[in-house]
Amino acid sequence: MKIITLILLFAALAGIQKVKAQNANTDSAHAAGMASHDAYRFRLNHSDYKKFTSEHFPASSDYFKPTARYASNAALLIDSVYVQTFRLAAYNKALHQTPHSAGHTLLIGGGITAAAIILLAFIAGPHQKY
Repeated sequence: MKIITLILLFAALAGIQKVKAQNANTDSAHAAGMASHDAYRFRLNHSDYKKFTSEHFPASSDYFKPTARYASNAALLIDSVYVQTFRLAAYNKALHQTPHSAGHTLLIGGGITAAAIILLAFIAGPHQKY
């Protein structure tokens, strides 16, 4: 009787250890939250953005498919809730994506250059004692 009790006790402990070893991060709410967070970094490249604005492909398009580049947990790439939520969030992000024009780039670059010149003039200016 003691042997059977010990065997059952060891079997129960082994079962508990196996349950603890499983990853519990696969519930739907967690997967959806991770997908929204991961899609925050999503951005279409310039050529794909041009296609998107002219052809208006849907959220189910492969352009919005999550990849290991954007996923914070690669195991979630096979979760259907994660994939669907990521696609919708990436699609919405692409809808509001604006390309940077040449004027924007020149304005930012010019501002940085002007700030650097003023800083250098201040540092390397004449050092007079009063």
